[in-house]
Amino acid sequence: MIKVVSIFLFISLTSCSANISQEQKHSVSHLADLASTNWLNQSQQFLPEGEDLEWGMQLPTQAQELLQLAEKNNPQLSITALRVKQAITDYEIASGSLWPEINLQTSKRVNQSLSSSGDLTKSTNQLATLGVGVNWELDLWQKLASTEKQKTWTAKAQQFALVAARQSLQSQVLITYLEVIEQNNLLKLNRNHIENQKRRLNMSITRLDNGLSTGIDIRNAKTNLYRLLESQKRINYKREQAKRRLNLLLGNYSEQKLDLQLTLPELQQGINLLAPKDILLNRPDVRAAEATLIAAGYSWDVAKKKMLPKLTLNFNYDARRADASELFDINYWLGSLTASLVQPVFYQGVLSKQAEKAYLQQQIQFEQYKATLLDAWQQVEAAIQNESLLSRRQELLEKAFHEAKEAERQTEDQYNVGVTNSFELLSAQRTRTAVEVDLMVLSTARLKNRIQLILALGVPQSLTKSI
Repeated sequence: MIKVVSIFLFISLTSCSANISQEQKHSVSHLADLASTNWLNQSQQFLPEGEDLEWGMQLPTQAQELLQLAEKNNPQLSITALRVKQAITDYEIASGSLWPEINLQTSKRVNQSLSSSGDLTKSTNQLATLGVGVNWELDLWQKLASTEKQKTWTAKAQQFALVAARQSLQSQVLITYLEVIEQNNLLKLNRNHIENQKRRLNMSITRLDNGLSTGIDIRNAKTNLYRLLESQKRINYKREQAKRRLNLLLGNYSEQKLDLQLTLPELQQGINLLAPKDILLNRPDVRAAEATLIAAGYSWDVAKKKMLPKLTLNFNYDARRADASELFDINYWLGSLTASLVQPVFYQGVLSKQAEKAYLQQQIQFEQYKATLLDAWQQVEAAIQNESLLSRRQELLEKAFHEAKEAERQTEDQYNVGVTNSFELLSAQRTRTAVEVDLMVLSTARLKNRIQLILALGVPQSLTKSI
């Protein structure tokens, strides 16, 4: 089924260009066979029916405001938008070449000459001209039409590239926003660990005074405290780095203050997975690659047709009089019509090489299109697999955290009465701390992976309505 859908989609998008070969269409159908046929069974029901949740989660108001700010101020997105305008302008220029060129012309010429008798007598002649000229290259071989279509598809490719850039920017903003929240939560967690460790250090000192512990217990407690203080510095640095990256995405100076409400969004439990054909229809980068491929086909077509004769019609209707006032008398106006047929002869070798270069460029675009498809399949499959994996890992870590927390509590009770030593307590503390940190990081990782999955599926429909 995937093979049939891919062939249908590819042919429907490229039927307007005769330069997409049957071998290429067969190659695409073979490529579709390489796509996973069972990814719909890898993970079931993400977003419930009827839910309208962009990016697969309930975004807080501040996150939505950040997305709007990034779309407005991000310089890279602005550059992509300007390229769209450039491509549209190129299309308008190519469309204008299909029409005759009409020129209004007026001139006045004054000539002096010497008398032929040799007496150096000068005479002055004046000639005024007023007229209209029409030049029209007849598109016998549809060369100009192919140029117009090439510019059309190039403009479409740029439009899809803009949508892809907008989606990519939004995903980067959200992921970086989550990283700031993650590091901030890790800071809070580390502060709690530091306070607990200080309490346990004081407890060890008290036990030392009571003869229940040794100097080794004190050193172990201090070692763990210093490690936590070092972690505090490292986590704070990572949080500041994430804020700088977020500022840059928002088009701000990297050190600008950000007043963020650092609360993780709520992850929704299910999504409706798309079939492979919907990936091709929804992902703007895939559609941009297709449009670029078609544009390359038309460029090749234009390069081949440059070797054919060019027929041009020239029509002039004007008056040429010594007395400028006579130019406005229609009786003095004369018309002329010229048809010229130009066939390149000695330049054929160069034109042939240009056509060969255009063909090679079309082949390059086709390989890039296949690479885009392969990358799309890989991204979807990896995100789906990771979705299930992260969910299962979170379940196991929650159980592990419950057990580690209980083990730490029991070890601390035994340490207080002198049954266990400081090494056992330190081991229990580190185990619980590590599991708690992993659980917090994993919660953020699930949100990040959901964003990557939505991006891979090309789901954000509101971003593609303009195309």
